[in-house]
Amino acid sequence: MQAFINRILAGAVWPFVGFVFALAIAVFLFGLMEFVLGADNEEKRNKGKLHIFWGIIGLFIMFAVWGIISIIMNFVGSF
Repeated sequence: MQAFINRILAGAVWPFVGFVFALAIAVFLFGLMEFVLGADNEEKRNKGKLHIFWGIIGLFIMFAVWGIISIIMNFVGSF
């Protein structure tokens, strides 16, 4: 059972989690760039703030998912 779960995690879940982490970081950095480069334009700054906000939310969610998966794996591995 443990080996099967590890194969699923290694083959599908962890790559997906890594991809979403990278996507959240990209959104955050894009928002930061948009905020800095649009310093003279209020609309671009607001758009940048929104991207920064959603990037941080995405990172928080992915850290939570990573933690939940780790807790479940520790629980399942204890049997």
